[in-house]
Amino acid sequence: MKISLLSLPFLLSFITITVTAQNTPRAIGIVDVAKVFDEYHKVKDAKEKMAKSQKIFKEEMEIYQKELKELVDEFNEIQTKLKNPNLVSEAIKKQAQEKLNIIRTKESDVKQYQERTRATLRQREQNYLTQHTADIRNAITKVATAKNLDLVLSSAGQQFVLFHKSTFDVTAVVSDVLNAKAPK
Repeated sequence: MKISLLSLPFLLSFITITVTAQNTPRAIGIVDVAKVFDEYHKVKDAKEKMAKSQKIFKEEMEIYQKELKELVDEFNEIQTKLKNPNLVSEAIKKQAQEKLNIIRTKESDVKQYQERTRATLRQREQNYLTQHTADIRNAITKVATAKNLDLVLSSAGQQFVLFHKSTFDVTAVVSDVLNAKAPK
């Protein structure tokens, strides 16, 4: 294996940092973020609010569906009249067309309401998630600092490293090693 003289200092500094990090005792904490999230009082409150909002949405949708069904039933009655040759008139045909227009408008209104409400609920849920995740991350940092932890890992596997001291960051050294052979 050939090592250029230019990359040797970078490689040595990388090895020194790695060896030092391995020989220095480190304090490591583990957090089950999913459990913390589920136990966080603001998350519980948010879930209750979301459940209430979803219940209201469901109840309103049931009302709209009931109104729509009534309109369809009325339209079907008019259609039945149209099938009777003794009752066929322009007034009944006009009434059927008007009822059909009302049904289409109502269906469109219900669909728009449903889309708007679902988008609002998704956005609210996303806002809660973002806010509460930031709260949890801040709490992890406070605990890690108070307990003088060097590293905090997730036991749930979503995001592996939750907190680390800056001494663990070897990004610059790795970049230097990679770029040591770059043309100048």
